[in-house]
Amino acid sequence: MVSASLEAPWEVAEDGTITPVKSPDDLGIQMRNREEALKVLAQLTMKTPTYYGFHDFDFGNRMMLKFVKDWHVDGVLMHLNHGCEAGCMGVLETRQMLIEAGVPVMPYEGSVADERELDEARILNRVDIFLESLGLKKLS
Repeated sequence: MVSASLEAPWEVAEDGTITPVKSPDDLGIQMRNREEALKVLAQLTMKTPTYYGFHDFDFGNRMMLKFVKDWHVDGVLMHLNHGCEAGCMGVLETRQMLIEAGVPVMPYEGSVADERELDEARILNRVDIFLESLGLKKLS
């Protein structure tokens, strides 16, 4: 099972390949003062697709479908987060797009703002059923 997020910086090459952004250390960037550190932070932030999602749902959907295809994802667990309305914008459209692309999707509801909204037993039962539908069996 792979967990991925559009809330991390990604490099999107011209051919559509998606790879994690290299760290400043890996790129040989030295930050000697606050101004240089803020510049690097701003550059990383601009490569974080989450921010596109607030105004370009199609971009987020293309990224999600690219993750699914490139990483040979068998199914997607999708959190419908009641605690962050902005973070939920377009989620059901993304679910529909994945279903239409033939990707099994299991949405579950909860809230990052209030853990009492999470019915853990019910969700774990649904996850078991979802994984069984993908041909996986629970280990005893």
